[in-house]
Amino acid sequence: MTQTASPSSLLDLNTASPLEAALAYAERGWPVLPLRPRLKTPLTQHGLHDATTDQNLISHWWKSSPAANIGLRTGLLFDALDIDGGADSDAWTSVRTLSGGEYHHPGPVASTGKGYHLLVSPTGGRNSAARLPGLDWRGANGYIVASPSVHPLGHRYQWLREGALQSAPKWMLMLVMPPSRPRDPNATPRPENITPILDAFSLWEPTHPLRKIGANYITSCIFHDDSTPSMVLYPDSDSFFCFGCGEWGDSLNLTTLIQTGNWKPTREVVPHG
Repeated sequence: MTQTASPSSLLDLNTASPLEAALAYAERGWPVLPLRPRLKTPLTQHGLHDATTDQNLISHWWKSSPAANIGLRTGLLFDALDIDGGADSDAWTSVRTLSGGEYHHPGPVASTGKGYHLLVSPTGGRNSAARLPGLDWRGANGYIVASPSVHPLGHRYQWLREGALQSAPKWMLMLVMPPSRPRDPNATPRPENITPILDAFSLWEPTHPLRKIGANYITSCIFHDDSTPSMVLYPDSDSFFCFGCGEWGDSLNLTTLIQTGNWKPTREVVPHG
């Protein structure tokens, strides 16, 4: 069904000039920054930190560079899930897995030409790339490119649906900020010689190879039959989280699986220490 745009609708901005659109975003209270024409890189010295709703400054920017693309700072009034790929992509497969089926986003949706932006109310999560293959999060210290900007490949960013900003669903929050397993106050303190998450997981690598994504690693889950890699290892926080079955923990949990005999490693276990 085709949605009709109201005079103040985001959909109207698909046919507006870059200056008109930039001013309209600012009227909504969404901080704007100019990007290089047909590119995603900022034109101003301080990049996203120059984003503003000041109409005079915005007018100056686009009168100086009429073809400049439009960036909208995230993490203040909205966050965005950046999905790279069409309906059959790994990214959308992950979305369907995480959300439990076909997902229909109720808030603003934009087409990037090669994927989609799904906007939600701010989560407090920071800007991060490749949470899962093809899924980036644009939150604190991030920005998105907005309609009617032109992609480097030539297509235009377009709003597909208006919709009111709503809180991110639970599965999306888990994608942004995977929970950490609460510590048992009666548990034995962690020995100093317990190795980080990558060393602990190395016993499974022959059958569950790791693929690096940004600062993290993704692999098929060791806790369930995982045809789509959905287990992510986070070296910085010494933790793991599976977006398929919801299992999470740290290197101590993985080591305990081996020590208690609850899981058979793929190679001989060499005691640490």
